[in-house]
Amino acid sequence: TEFKKNPKLLLVLCGSVTSWIDDNILGSAAFVGRVSLKLTLEELPLHHCQEFWGKRKDRVSLFEKLQLLCVTGGIPRYLEEIRPELSSEENIRRLCFSPTGLLFSEFDDIFSDVFSKRHALYRQIVRTLVSGKKSFREICRELKRDDNGVMSGYLHHLVESGFIAKEPVFDLSGKSGKLSRYRLKDNYLRFYLKYVEPVKDKIAAGLYEYKTLDRLPEWDIIMGFSFENLVLNNLATLCHRLSIPLPSIISASPYFQRQTRRTQACQIDLLIHTKNAVYPCEIKF
Repeated sequence: TEFKKNPKLLLVLCGSVTSWIDDNILGSAAFVGRVSLKLTLEELPLHHCQEFWGKRKDRVSLFEKLQLLCVTGGIPRYLEEIRPELSSEENIRRLCFSPTGLLFSEFDDIFSDVFSKRHALYRQIVRTLVSGKKSFREICRELKRDDNGVMSGYLHHLVESGFIAKEPVFDLSGKSGKLSRYRLKDNYLRFYLKYVEPVKDKIAAGLYEYKTLDRLPEWDIIMGFSFENLVLNNLATLCHRLSIPLPSIISASPYFQRQTRRTQACQIDLLIHTKNAVYPCEIKF
């Protein structure tokens, strides 16, 4: 009652538990009409990411930069740990495969902090997406859980927190249909669950060693998924480079269709649909 009389007062609420903010602040009747700005922090665009290599940014190869970004994504806190004088492989080894590395323990800290007592189920959901995209029913079936509103709520929280993305399929009218799949959007989570967590005890004991990153199991496949994330998280930049005017775009997202009696199964990494043309894009690292 007293604070609202002060026109210079600005209240900023921030946190990593976006679902809690949505439920208790933005969705609260007490705050209706009083929220001036809702801001969700996304990953940094690629052209900002390269600034973390400092004076060496023009001397480090694009491959080296992308390989490291396939592990960190565009997360500023992770990029701050880059040592530009080291190769991407040396940086990844130092950050992920050392008991003192930031990204060795970051996963447990994230899920315990963000999701509290329910973090175990959220971790299980994320694990199902490490090897590729899945539909809601496929996730429920793999976890042996009912495909109901409870599971839908968990997935919504992961989407709102920026860990996964829900990808609807758009038809030629630009409307999203019933088909959709979930993608693990966070590059660090995929790398950790695939390569660090299975050998975490050995790393902690100083007993784990590998020769080179490209000899890790399914390395090319995992890097392909992670590179796809970098592209999809920078769609506006990509469209500019392809000389596709943003106002002309009706939809831009991965596309897939199931096999039926009349149609074959089909999957396109990225389909950009404009007023005058459709651009099918294959994403390869």
